[in-house]
Amino acid sequence: MNRTVTIRDVARAAGVSTSTVSYVLSGKRPVSAETRRRVEHFVAELGYHPHAGARALASKRSHIIALVVPLRTDVYVPVMMEIATYVTMTARKHGYDVLLITNDEGPDGIRRSCEGTYESTAGALGHILSDRPGTTGFVVQNERALGPLLHLLRTRGRIVPDKASVIALCPERLADQYAPALTAVTGAAKELGRIAVEQVISRIFASGRDRRPDDELVLLAPTLTVRESTGPVRLSDPS
Repeated sequence: MNRTVTIRDVARAAGVSTSTVSYVLSGKRPVSAETRRRVEHFVAELGYHPHAGARALASKRSHIIALVVPLRTDVYVPVMMEIATYVTMTARKHGYDVLLITNDEGPDGIRRSCEGTYESTAGALGHILSDRPGTTGFVVQNERALGPLLHLLRTRGRIVPDKASVIALCPERLADQYAPALTAVTGAAKELGRIAVEQVISRIFASGRDRRPDDELVLLAPTLTVRESTGPVRLSDPS
C-alpha cells in the first residue's frame, strides 16, 4: 500500500520549509517565481493533495466552491457535465474542492419561457405565428423543445428548411441527432468552466484582503455551424 504524500515530503524534495510550501499553495504570502515553480513541480511529481479538513482548520476557510447543476429532463446533461469537469479541474489547480449540487435551486425568476413539452411548445409557436404570421426563422435555446418544434412546423406545412429555418443553441452532438441536422451555435465549455472558477477565486482573494475584486467582463466567441435546418425560404411552390 502506497504511503500518503505529506507537505513535509514536498518541502524536503523542493529544499524549502513546510511553511513555504503552504504559502505557495494558499497564496497568503508572496513567494519568488523560481521557488513557486520548484514547489509546484514537486507537488505535481509527488502527487501531493492537501487535506481539505486540515486546510479548513488552518485557514478558517473551507476551500470548497459550490457548483449548482440543474439536472432535469429538459437539460442536455453531457454539456453540463463537460462544464462541471472543467470547473473541477480549474478549482483543483487553485487548491479548491468542488461541491456538486444537483437540485434546481435557482431563483424563481429564472424560468424558461417555454418548458419544452409538446403542449408548451405548441402554445409558444401558436402565439408567435398569431402575432407574426410571416415568421420564417426560429432560434431555440431550450434543447427539449427542438423535437416538438420540428414536428409542429412540419404538421403546419412549414417544412424545414424550405418554409422555415431553425437555429439551435445547443452542443453539436445534439444538433446532429435531428432530421434535418440542425444549424447550431455552440459555446466553449472548457473556457466557460475555467474562466468562471478564476473569477470566483479572484473574488475570494480580494475579500480576504479587504479590497474590491477586479471583476473582468469576458466574452466568449460562439461557433456557428451551418447544417440542413437553415436556408433560403421558398415563399411559394413552383406550379
